[in-house]
Amino acid sequence: MVSRVPRQDLEALVVVALATAPALVKRQLRSKLPVEADEARDALAKSICDKIDNDAYMVIVTEMIAKTTPYPRRGHWGRDEPVPAVVPVPPPPPGAGAE
Repeated sequence: MVSRVPRQDLEALVVVALATAPALVKRQLRSKLPVEADEARDALAKSICDKIDNDAYMVIVTEMIAKTTPYPRRGHWGRDEPVPAVVPVPPPPPGAGAE
């Protein structure tokens, strides 16, 4: 069963990714006041989520499998869950990179 990732979980994943970002990224987000840096990180995470979780897009996740084991895990697309429909990619224009 395919289910939608709760928006709060998605925001948490993005916040963790930003918090563990490379030093250069951290430096760009750093402020002299820690509260401002936290607010900037949260605002950036929400902005990213607005772009990937809205009425036109959604993030989906596979079902939890091996629930009865000590280490349940998410399934894998194409093995445990059917692969979601994929929008076909248009062919490149003539002469663009194909040699």
